[in-house]
Amino acid sequence: MAGNTLRGKERVKLAMRHEPTDRIPVFCQLAIGHYMRHTSYAPQLIWYSPDVLSSAYVELAREYRFDGILVNLPGRPLDWQNHIISKTREAGQLRIDWDQGGCSIVPDGDNVHYFGVGHRSSLDEIDPNELFYIEPHNITEVKYPFYYDFGE
Repeated sequence: MAGNTLRGKERVKLAMRHEPTDRIPVFCQLAIGHYMRHTSYAPQLIWYSPDVLSSAYVELAREYRFDGILVNLPGRPLDWQNHIISKTREAGQLRIDWDQGGCSIVPDGDNVHYFGVGHRSSLDEIDPNELFYIEPHNITEVKYPFYYDFGE
């Protein structure tokens, strides 16, 4: 096989079939902060917009010549921007206030931080079989039993 002639998808398919490839396929799960610092997208868009996040994944996968993408954030509601009450900028950070209460703080050069107002279940109240993924900085906060949307 002549030097780097395969595309990532072809390379991965060959490797998964235990067939020879031009090189070992490379995947990397970059930190979300890396996408925020090394693409031109606003951090809150990388954090909350599925379209922007996927564009950032593809951009850096191409730049670093990865053969695939490892997705390290769960999906977001497509209508997330419809739930913004206000956005204000001060002291090197953006504040996003949400219609269900709570706010997200987006410090320049850092990850988004969500501060909610809802009830959080104690560990004694949680049935592990009902959990899917806990992400405290989700727009809609940690929900139990789990759901991932703005609805109750």
